[in-house]
Amino acid sequence: MDAEAVFCDLESNDPDRVANAKATLHEELSCVKETWFIHGLLDYYLATGSVRCMEVLGAVGAPHDSYLLDRLAEGMRDGAPGSEKRSQSSRVRGCIQVVTYIVNYKPSW
Repeated sequence: MDAEAVFCDLESNDPDRVANAKATLHEELSCVKETWFIHGLLDYYLATGSVRCMEVLGAVGAPHDSYLLDRLAEGMRDGAPGSEKRSQSSRVRGCIQVVTYIVNYKPSW
């Protein structure tokens, strides 16, 4: 998977490219069982505010759901340790936005 191309497609204005990027990310999520992939997606969302990335995060399944919730709880509790207050509040706000989206999305988990 070429991550740069997938994320460019995810942010594209072409609905087909967006759908293909989301499908690629979901396929990777089904293959990768470690925490690094979901942590990377969350970090990408927190850095960019990408609604499409948030949609991918809201649709994750096991075991990534627990990884995501753990990382969100950590982000809301600690913010970004060692960083300035402004970036901490931005990280906390981003984590809350993801949690709100997930609650609204009502996943089965």
